[in-house]
Amino acid sequence: MVVLSLPMVSDFEGEISHVVAAGNEAMIYVKPFGWWGEWEEINAVLQSLAHSLEKITSLSAIKSGEVYVVKVKDSFERSYIIRRPLPDVFSIYLIDKGKQCEVEFGDIYEFPPVLLGFGMFSCICPVLMSSVEQINIYKSFVGYKCKCAVDAVSKSVEVIGFVRGRLLIEIEGRYKDLRDIVFGKVANRPGCSGMIDVL
Repeated sequence: MVVLSLPMVSDFEGEISHVVAAGNEAMIYVKPFGWWGEWEEINAVLQSLAHSLEKITSLSAIKSGEVYVVKVKDSFERSYIIRRPLPDVFSIYLIDKGKQCEVEFGDIYEFPPVLLGFGMFSCICPVLMSSVEQINIYKSFVGYKCKCAVDAVSKSVEVIGFVRGRLLIEIEGRYKDLRDIVFGKVANRPGCSGMIDVL
């Protein structure tokens, strides 16, 4: 049984990877600068352990909220168990890709201690936005450089953990607060009074 503790996260810079609706909120996934080197190290460790990974042998041994290694399309990944929708199928969150998928029981392995040396958000960091209504605006910034001013790190059932804070987006060489950008776009829509609090 391995449960990862939430790490301390300092302000960081990166690039917006993708955006996903999360109930009434949106999650913006940011790849921190240097993520590729971290991913290569994690992948190298997983490949070196490929023949010695211990396959889970009992369905009851797999618990929601714990981390495991899973095999997805011939690739080994660090993962977090979300739930078990079918008797031998698990919904998981891929820690280093920021994506959810499903895997069968036979593709789940013990989490080796050597992987504990890598940070939870080494490759991708979810940043919570409090309004899903503006998700198309958020998606328009995929690929943009950004800075994240971290306020707090919170636990999540769906994505193991995420950051609360401000995202500053680089536009024409200058960084602008995403809340201000979104507010400006919403306020400029026809029929809008400009008094909408979007974040």
